[in-house]
Amino acid sequence: MSKRGMAYFLGDSDPLTNHVLPINAMQYSSYSGQLFSGGRDGTVKIWQPTERIDTAINSPNPFVFNEQHFETSQSSLSNGGGNSGGNGPQAATQNDMSESILKLETSISSNPLCYEDTKYSGYTINQSFDLHFDWINDLKLINNDRDLVTCSSDLSIKMVNLHSANVEEGAGLVHRFPSIHTDYIKKLSVFKFENSIVSGGLDGKAVVWDLNALKPINSLISEEETSGVPNSIYALANNDTNIITTGGSSNIINLYDKRVKGGKFMGKLIGHQDQIRCLLMNDRFVLSGSSDTSIKLWDLRNWKVYKNFEMHNDPVWCLTNGVDSSPGLLNQAASHDDFRVFYSGDRAGNIIKTDMSHFSDFDIDDYEEDALFNRTLDQKLGVATLVAKSNSPIISLCVESNVRSSNGSSEEPTIFSSNYTTLDRYRVPDVNEISKYQYLRTTMDLFTMDGLLDVDEAEASIADQQSDFYDIVSHLSMDTNTLDIQLSLSGVTNNNNTNAGTTTGPPFPVPVVDTDIKYTSMFYNIDTGGPSWEFVNAYKECLEENEGQNIQQQQQQQIQTSDSTATIDRTPVEILLNPLPPDQVSLIPFNIRAMNQFPIINKPMIAKRMLNNKRHILTMLMDGVIILWDILMCKELKTWSNDSKRKHEETITKDFIEERTKQMDKIYHQLQTQDTLRNWCDVEIKAGKLMVILRESCLKNLVEIYYDEMIKDYPMLSVGSDMAKVDADDRFAIIKIILNSFFHEYLAAELDFDIRLREELLLRRKTVKGSSDSLSKLNSKEIEGESSSLRKKLTFSKSKGQSSSHQDVVSAKSSVCDIPLSGSDVTFLNEIITANVSGTNSNEVNIHNSILEHKQKYWEKLKSNNKALDTLLMLYSNDPMFIASKQEKGSEGNNNYCPVIPSKYLPSNLVLTVFEDDPTLGNFREVCSYTLNELHNITHEIIRSLRHNLPSWLVQPLLYDKYPPIEVTRISFQLLECNYLQLAPNKTIQGKSQKKIKRLPQIDGSLKLTSHSMLRVLKILGYVCEKFESKTSEMRDKKLAYEWLALECKGQELPPTMTLQTIKTIIWKSGTDLELRYRRKFD
Repeated sequence: MSKRGMAYFLGDSDPLTNHVLPINAMQYSSYSGQLFSGGRDGTVKIWQPTERIDTAINSPNPFVFNEQHFETSQSSLSNGGGNSGGNGPQAATQNDMSESILKLETSISSNPLCYEDTKYSGYTINQSFDLHFDWINDLKLINNDRDLVTCSSDLSIKMVNLHSANVEEGAGLVHRFPSIHTDYIKKLSVFKFENSIVSGGLDGKAVVWDLNALKPINSLISEEETSGVPNSIYALANNDTNIITTGGSSNIINLYDKRVKGGKFMGKLIGHQDQIRCLLMNDRFVLSGSSDTSIKLWDLRNWKVYKNFEMHNDPVWCLTNGVDSSPGLLNQAASHDDFRVFYSGDRAGNIIKTDMSHFSDFDIDDYEEDALFNRTLDQKLGVATLVAKSNSPIISLCVESNVRSSNGSSEEPTIFSSNYTTLDRYRVPDVNEISKYQYLRTTMDLFTMDGLLDVDEAEASIADQQSDFYDIVSHLSMDTNTLDIQLSLSGVTNNNNTNAGTTTGPPFPVPVVDTDIKYTSMFYNIDTGGPSWEFVNAYKECLEENEGQNIQQQQQQQIQTSDSTATIDRTPVEILLNPLPPDQVSLIPFNIRAMNQFPIINKPMIAKRMLNNKRHILTMLMDGVIILWDILMCKELKTWSNDSKRKHEETITKDFIEERTKQMDKIYHQLQTQDTLRNWCDVEIKAGKLMVILRESCLKNLVEIYYDEMIKDYPMLSVGSDMAKVDADDRFAIIKIILNSFFHEYLAAELDFDIRLREELLLRRKTVKGSSDSLSKLNSKEIEGESSSLRKKLTFSKSKGQSSSHQDVVSAKSSVCDIPLSGSDVTFLNEIITANVSGTNSNEVNIHNSILEHKQKYWEKLKSNNKALDTLLMLYSNDPMFIASKQEKGSEGNNNYCPVIPSKYLPSNLVLTVFEDDPTLGNFREVCSYTLNELHNITHEIIRSLRHNLPSWLVQPLLYDKYPPIEVTRISFQLLECNYLQLAPNKTIQGKSQKKIKRLPQIDGSLKLTSHSMLRVLKILGYVCEKFESKTSEMRDKKLAYEWLALECKGQELPPTMTLQTIKTIIWKSGTDLELRYRRKFD
């Protein structure tokens, strides 16, 4: 059975700054223009767009391509092409295609790529949610972008109501899904037309959730076929109806039918050679990205690969398209969840846009005559453009998908990319015309190759020479230019082509060229990888004057002389007639730099060291800043900034970290104390923050602090004039202080509830005749009706949601019937009164069941005595209400001081998390979490949650101030007067040295003693004074013992506050009895 623990987190949580760790997932809202990011720091950030003031400069293309004419050409291909005979339809097809190709060539060549304008110039963070204590691995917008679902490595799934009225306050927004997964939850996939979502994790489970009830409706397990061991799920997708696909470490894509309980295994897609990292899916296809560097398009009609994409040379880490990035787009624009345009990112930092806008099989029916022709055509289509190049792996991509006001279609002007160091925003190149040209050009070639068009090559050549495009390129130097520009707009092809029927390799033989000349291209070859053999990027001047000079160098010079603020490369596109050797073409990105760049704040904790006092921890951040934390007050005490002259975050190196680590060690030794204490908590670094973990074992390791040391570090904990007297030697357990400081207001509400419960039971008992009536009669409508008028007179001492501070708690002497109960208060009280004790899980130990037991015991007492009842609670507090409860109980020592940190000294945004810990779990699994603000402004909902979810081991400490008995460590020691003859001659006491030093009075009693390990030196010196047979002059002057006496161990003078345990561990270092020597202090 899993055990529960509790933890709280310390670290940077500025809601208006970027994440402190990389971003794992993003979603874009086409409704609001907001970006939602989930980071490895466990937080969700909402990025608000800023309106764009100026208008973006689009491509200065002097030619306007006739869109309507292209549609006519496309229609001609469908209606007049193919197998029809005669010159009518074929001639129409030829003329339309030739004219369209000519216009496209003219529009594309010698002009830079276009891009769509964006409405927003930038983004700023306007809200943040601390949802998880570990990485957020994925997030999805649902319900028309009104809600957000997240999954995490803390094994939890949560939903944030973005449309809530109190979204600005950040309260009451988060709903938690039940705990099902037993390992990191990696992916989410939304059924866009159903109110459901599926989650997948490293435990191999894919769980389908009902988003209305937040309950699982089906669960399936992805297993190894032979061993039955669960396959970790790294990627997840669905077809928006019934089929779920999963991918992971097994290199296989599995398909399941969610309609069958447990998930019916439908089959698997085999083809990848390494783990599956990302999946997209619709009703016809699955698109998969793998660590084998390939992307595959799978046809669900035959479960085979329809097309391979080999643009990447490194593992593909992420895939997205417009609808995947912005699910709300489906309800706004004429969009389809297909893969006509998709974006991919790899480990090398490449972001590639793949345009398959004219992919035939997205529209063609299985039974069309030309299905085979279209599939052959599809193998040759696809324009892959290098959008941007990052210096670190691409973790996540998200497209800015908006709706055009003109025609209601979607547009994708920019793309967001996250890597290890930044969140970047890039412009997306518009390759629509290039895609159209490729489609028409390839179709023309296929028709000609198959003899479908009877083309007059001579007439075509004449038409070429009369074209405007020919006039442009005829000025190029034929002697020196080895870059062949596509001159022909007809169906003429190279007769030497031997690769026309294949889907890989260039469609033309590679010519012999000058290997000293280098070219650039933004385009990939989809089939084989490397630069495209169809398009390059080059300035005409570079082509004309490239004798002995590197074209790429000229191009870079031209870029450098342009506007330094430019973000995109304006190098024109040129169409190749013949391909170039790949080693002569360098790939360049469309974006020179990011349009907007938001650096990750390098403030995650990377190192920690706890001091011996077990209250202070030294931590180091990634940027080299060193911070001293107080884990009792939950705040920073001191900061050592990074004094190096580092100007950029990118310059963080291994040497820099080592240098700062040495500095941290130096500070640690300077601050180190000589305490020898047990660990009352565990401390880990999770998601860049300090995680202070409290388990049941912390109750057995009670670490105490002396009163004088406590008020020195925490003056707000000093005893008040109206409280019990406290001595400097009184000790207080740290765990008691921290627990009761966190739950003070909650316990006040429980005591208040207990008072109302006893009064209500007494009132109801008076309505029941006879003393033999059972508690079950409290559930009858008759009893409820008779006592309803009495119940409405009851009150709580504070209204719902009101903060209970140390000053405003109602005194036990005050009336408890001042304010009438609200309807919710009555309901809240009735939940306990009418609850059936036998209906609860009696084996489960929690506060809820303890309160039900209280009710049972109260009722049993009322059956024999109808008098007011004493409370069963015994709470830790100095408030009058709690002191009164102790007095009612008649406990001994009820005047003992109980230090509690006032709520104003604790951070209100501090998060407390209850978690499950079990060897079968891959991590701590979150059960629930609260902020201190919620605990200090207690509500019925919070009380219910705490009663059911707090760890069982907290019931006794919180409700009854009872802790497990601990074994007290006792240490034996003997006291001897100092041997003055062994002192150095320069050591004097009262002006005398060695044998001339006056000895102290004899001690009356035994010199061998045994005491608890926390006994301090000053207490031992006080004991020595008390045992002197006669008084010294210092004693007559009423000086304190530690002011004039000193205690030594092995010749080392001991500080007054040092304990026996520390002396034995650090100085004596032996298992034998301690030998302590006392003397007057040296002059």
